[in-house]
Amino acid sequence: MSALTFLLVCSVDAKAVIAQLLPGHKLNFRTVDIPATIAVARDTPNGTVIFESPSLALSPINSSYQCFSDCYLGVKNNVGDTTPKAVIFPIANTGISWRYRNSNTGNFLRGYPDVFDKAGKYGLNNDVLSIQLVKTGDIQDGAKIPAGVLGYRQVEEIYILGIQTNGSAITPISCETPDVRVEMGTDYKLSDFEHPAGVAKKVYFNLRLIGCPSSVKNVNYTLKANTQPVDASRGIVSLNASSTAKGIALQLFDTNGNPIPLETPQKFADYNSSGGDFQIPLSASYYRLPSESLEAGTANTEVTFIMTYL
Repeated sequence: MSALTFLLVCSVDAKAVIAQLLPGHKLNFRTVDIPATIAVARDTPNGTVIFESPSLALSPINSSYQCFSDCYLGVKNNVGDTTPKAVIFPIANTGISWRYRNSNTGNFLRGYPDVFDKAGKYGLNNDVLSIQLVKTGDIQDGAKIPAGVLGYRQVEEIYILGIQTNGSAITPISCETPDVRVEMGTDYKLSDFEHPAGVAKKVYFNLRLIGCPSSVKNVNYTLKANTQPVDASRGIVSLNASSTAKGIALQLFDTNGNPIPLETPQKFADYNSSGGDFQIPLSASYYRLPSESLEAGTANTEVTFIMTYL
């Protein structure tokens, strides 16, 4: 009796290599210096850039790579989540994010996977980068940007560049800014508003800044109407829904008596960087709407002021 032998051949599909570093090339690192401490006002609007590094030229750098077919590129965040195609990369739960700017083009590199290179050989020798830190949420007490790798430039499964920092402590700061109630008075007559687009008497008031720390170097303030603006460029806001007067609005003026554009930062020129208490003198006046009939009644409105500390 003869034996019958079977030879079983198993085939395993190997994943094709789409990109790889060129011979003699490797993952390189570049360090971006950031201040050891960065002061950020608690009420700084989200989206504000709180630091931008000087531009850093990558040349010479042996991080060239080859794509054997179309290969995807992008940034891999090392200190938080990476969202594909996003330009903002959160730094854990600090309320701060970072982004990578190509200084040659001014564009921000986006999260992996993003764009792709066609088959060919590529390198970074002409690139110039800078790093921005952006406030994207509430600043947590004790927040820190860790020393080490913020993220990588990624091509398919390989990293070609690591971006490092020396780390920084984020210090939330602010001045105390109490609410302001402006009494416009009750001794108005309809004859005070006989001229269309005219204003009645001005009422003067102050925005107060209390206990400003010395780490605040400059102060900007921005006024935002809580009601529908009549003319944002001239600081004219409509009355609120509970007002019964008709044909008038409210106009706001700066220290020099000029109308204050709404939602436009205004520098407080008299601020002293040694800190302390300050007052920003402003004024308000009722404004006669030229296109509406005039009726007596109550005339109230609300405006929010936003302080920005630099």
